[in-house]
Amino acid sequence: MTSGPPYGTGCAYLERGFEQTMVADIGDRELARMRQSVIMANADLRERELIKLASMSAALADRLRQRGIGDFEASLAAETSIVVFRVAFSRWVGTTEEQGLQEVIHETLDRLRTLTASS
Repeated sequence: MTSGPPYGTGCAYLERGFEQTMVADIGDRELARMRQSVIMANADLRERELIKLASMSAALADRLRQRGIGDFEASLAAETSIVVFRVAFSRWVGTTEEQGLQEVIHETLDRLRTLTASS
C-alpha cells in the first residue's frame, strides 16, 4: 500500500486497506473464536490486543499519508478502520453464518456509510 495514487474519497481506501492488510492473517474462524475467548478472559491480553490495534492504526495512517492522504484524514480513516475491524471481527467470530470475514467487514462499512449519510 505504499505506491500509487490515493484510493479516492470516502471509505474506498478503507476497503482497499482491509483487503490488502488487516484480514490477510486471519483464517480459521474456530481458531479465531478460541483466541478471542482467551483474550477476553484475561485483562493483560485485552490490554495487549488494544496496543496491537493502536499500532495497526498508526501503521495504516502512515501508509495512507505516504499515498498522499492528508494527516487529519489519514488519522481519521485509520482509527475508523480499527473500529470497523473490531465490530466486524466480533460479529464474525460470534456467528454461525457462512460469511467470510471480508464480507462482514464490507457489510459493516456499508452500515457505517448508511449511518453517516443519514446524519
